Amino acid sequence: MTHIAVLSLHTSPLDQPGVGDGGGLNVYVRELASALARSGVVCDVYARACAPNTPPVIEVEPGFRIFNIESGPLRPLTHAEFLDHMDEMADKITALLIDRDNDYEDPVMAIHANYWLSALVGHEVKHQLEIPLVTTFHTLEKVKVLQGQGNSDLAASIRRIEKEAMIAACSDVVTASCDAEVADLMELYGVDMARLAIISPGIEKSFFQPGNRDFAKSALGEYVDFNYGIELSSSFPNPPLVLFVGRMQPLKSVDIAIGAFTMLEELGIKNAKLLLLGGPSGSGSADWYESLKLFVQDAGMGQDIIFLPPQPHEVLSTFYRAADCVIVPSRSESFGLVALEAMACATPVIAADVGGLSTLIENDKEGFLVSGHSVVDYADVLVKVLRDSELQARLGRAGLLKASVYTWRSAATRLNYLYKGISVNSIIKAC
Repeated sequence: MTHIAVLSLHTSPLDQPGVGDGGGLNVYVRELASALARSGVVCDVYARACAPNTPPVIEVEPGFRIFNIESGPLRPLTHAEFLDHMDEMADKITALLIDRDNDYEDPVMAIHANYWLSALVGHEVKHQLEIPLVTTFHTLEKVKVLQGQGNSDLAASIRRIEKEAMIAACSDVVTASCDAEVADLMELYGVDMARLAIISPGIEKSFFQPGNRDFAKSALGEYVDFNYGIELSSSFPNPPLVLFVGRMQPLKSVDIAIGAFTMLEELGIKNAKLLLLGGPSGSGSADWYESLKLFVQDAGMGQDIIFLPPQPHEVLSTFYRAADCVIVPSRSESFGLVALEAMACATPVIAADVGGLSTLIENDKEGFLVSGHSVVDYADVLVKVLRDSELQARLGRAGLLKASVYTWRSAATRLNYLYKGISVNSIIKAC
């Protein structure tokens, strides 16, 4: 039986996406581990305990366990703090992997590290135990630098790029979510094609599926008043709803979404609402998030632009179904899971023409891609979509069709073949 050690040390797969370091990576690890377990792979995930009284082991479902490693203070760590405890984490994980008292029936076939911090630990464990290392970066610092969104601490940014290059050279396989990420890994980090594999994220279709938009809007009554009593024109039978989902940080460009929305009324779109789902993430983001809220209040738009905390999947899907369109103006996006979730709900997407978004969406087919970061350009596309219900329906149908091919089961199947293809006797690179 295949037995895999998955590292997700800087954020647990059980953490709520949209809070702190939680995002698409959390969904990716949780859903893939679950799909792997259901396919017969023993999948043990290693996370760092960030709170007191965290259970040392959590059995999520048969074949899928989370081992919470105590290392450093029981709180979220900055990246610099994480590096100080990296060796301790590697030693503890190594001890667990060789301890036959932890119900291991089969040796670990591979280590699968998610994000560069986990991959640094995985690098150490690989060389201690001579186990192949698979790495999924999720984000790349060089890409962020090219998009003008690198770490404001230049030394820290350079250090991360150097570490990512070392990990890329050491990994037996590096997985990417799409062709655009493959190109970045080859061109910016020198990863050869023979060590690259595309493992795209999937959709939990029991949650993310089409539904009646009016019913979904009614279900959101506790969050927003859609003012159904107002006089509406025949062009707008229901108040238009624009949705943003993601971490509140400059990289995700929620400020562009807000700026474009503020232009809608003068462009003829009346009574619209903008819902912003997510929490601040990263150094300085809390102050930036509060400044956005203050701007909205000072502009007198607090009833139209509504900030809400991140939502669990079973609730989040209702927001997608209620929306007339979802806006994803990120400056960098390795894949674009929010866009895929919206498409699975047959909701049109307006997204930045960057990274994985540019491969997931064909312009004017599943949605619209916007080049650059002009609020005017985003506002023009928003107006085009919001005023045309037939266009919304066409985009929604095409998006649903595209999203249907992305499943966690197929991703797990590809990963299982990948793991089996990396023998324990593979050559361990000296690095």
